[in-house]
Amino acid sequence: MYESFIRCFYKSYHDFPFTRGWVPYENSYLPTLYLKNKNAKKTLLVIGGFDGYLEEVAGFFKYLKGTNYNILIFDGPGQGNTSMHGLHFIPNFERPVSAVLDYYGLKSVVAIGLSWGGLLVLRAAAFEKRIKKIICMDIFYTPMDTLAMNLGRVKYGMLRLLLWVRAQKIVNLLFTEIMKNNIDMTWKINNGYLLTGENSPFHLIQNLQRHNAKKFLPLINQDCLLLAGKEDQYVPYKRLRQIQRELINSSYVQFKLFTKETGGEQHCQVGQMNLAFDEIRQFLNEN
Repeated sequence: MYESFIRCFYKSYHDFPFTRGWVPYENSYLPTLYLKNKNAKKTLLVIGGFDGYLEEVAGFFKYLKGTNYNILIFDGPGQGNTSMHGLHFIPNFERPVSAVLDYYGLKSVVAIGLSWGGLLVLRAAAFEKRIKKIICMDIFYTPMDTLAMNLGRVKYGMLRLLLWVRAQKIVNLLFTEIMKNNIDMTWKINNGYLLTGENSPFHLIQNLQRHNAKKFLPLINQDCLLLAGKEDQYVPYKRLRQIQRELINSSYVQFKLFTKETGGEQHCQVGQMNLAFDEIRQFLNEN
């Protein structure tokens, strides 16, 4: 099915002239897609989310056609089909980002993170200073926020206690029961196994707890654009102000909270992405 998806995509994609690449990484490779604007001098590096394929997000960037930016999208470890080649999802995304920048000989990029990529791009920029500007579409602080929103306050409080006392069997039983009546949670857990290489809810959550912005936000000194949707089902919008406060060394922080009144209130402004890209073009001085 994956091969058919890839074949159909590249036969039908005509938004930009493009080239494909495969960046050597560890004992495998990272696939890339380079979208080219005529006479563009700059590069926008695109970091996807937890379970996306680079081909899925390529269409978003039609809003940047005719700008001074070429667009370089890649699948990092665990993303796209890389898990089938032995690469698993990691928090320290500066490693694959550095590999991609080295491969293409890029000394300066703007980087955008989509969904969970909003956390990964912050992490990468904290340690990889060839990233000169950061765009979070949307903000993402920790995947534990998503779990809390799914479980509700009481169950999430219980889960935190069980994780703290390392009650592995109870956590696994709890999620087994939840998954019996929750198709969405079942999909998330099973997909998490594939991407991380873990094989139980307890170990999966332990793995994903490593993804947290708190420790590295003070290391970021680049300009930042933070986008958030008030009705986002994965990220509490109140994290927006917290991230802004914790970016204590960022040279400039611009933010936008989308609401039902403005439009774009959903995760990654789905349904009205043009509004997000209006903000992005302004941030890039491309209006």
